[in-house]
Amino acid sequence: MDYKQRIQSVLNYIESHVQEDIPSESLVALAGFSKSHFLRVFEAYTGFTVRSYVRGRKLDLAAERLRNSNDKITEIAYDYGFESHDVFGRAFKRVYGITPENYRRGRFLLPTFHADNLALQQQGAEALIKTKPHTMIVTKPAMKLIGIECRFEDGVSSPDLWKQYFDEWQQTFGNIAHLRVEPEKEIDYALTVDRDESGYTYFIGIEVTSVGHVPSGTIARLIPKTKYARFTAIGPVGESIGRTYDLIFKEWFPSSSFQTAPGPIMEHYDMRCKSLLL
Repeated sequence: MDYKQRIQSVLNYIESHVQEDIPSESLVALAGFSKSHFLRVFEAYTGFTVRSYVRGRKLDLAAERLRNSNDKITEIAYDYGFESHDVFGRAFKRVYGITPENYRRGRFLLPTFHADNLALQQQGAEALIKTKPHTMIVTKPAMKLIGIECRFEDGVSSPDLWKQYFDEWQQTFGNIAHLRVEPEKEIDYALTVDRDESGYTYFIGIEVTSVGHVPSGTIARLIPKTKYARFTAIGPVGESIGRTYDLIFKEWFPSSSFQTAPGPIMEHYDMRCKSLLL
């Protein structure tokens, strides 16, 4: 069974059990991946975290019930796994900007959250990438990084961390610039870490020789010696990174014998701004 079929079987399972509590362990077992790999592959194919996708389907079907039935709102809330009327109401308003009561009274037009059908997606990433990135398996020595980070969760918009990083670089990192490894190359690193069912933490920073002094507002991250698959994204950063991730998870991993380990995904930006490590 290929990757697309595995994720589609997970989506089908979610759809047939959407009124139940769906533990992520059940989905991981169904997909046949490690948990860390499953979470990344699921998001690559659907564009959503597991939690966001399940919640989106529950709320979409609950909204349909509100629109087409006279069932009590509390009954609908319980039927779709919400602990109470209040919990359901908060989730509904957070997503749709309106309470269930006002929606039922006003019959407003809400955005839909359809069940995903991967067969309708474009076949693979090959059509999106004219020149495939060069790939190597490399082992990187242990690294010390200092930077800033932000949690990205459940599709909630977050600050532009890259803008903050560049705008405040001198103020934040100026006092430790002398600790930077290979300062002449002006290398910046971004890490995707602590990924779970609802999101991940994104870190941006520099490699340093020592973490003895960690400036206020920053955090140190120690990365052990790790084996990576290294991809070089080709083209403008804003376009090529997303296309490269598509190729990695929809084409490279399915045709390789590898899965991601629980550690970080690392993006490496030098003066070319083109290297990506996974």
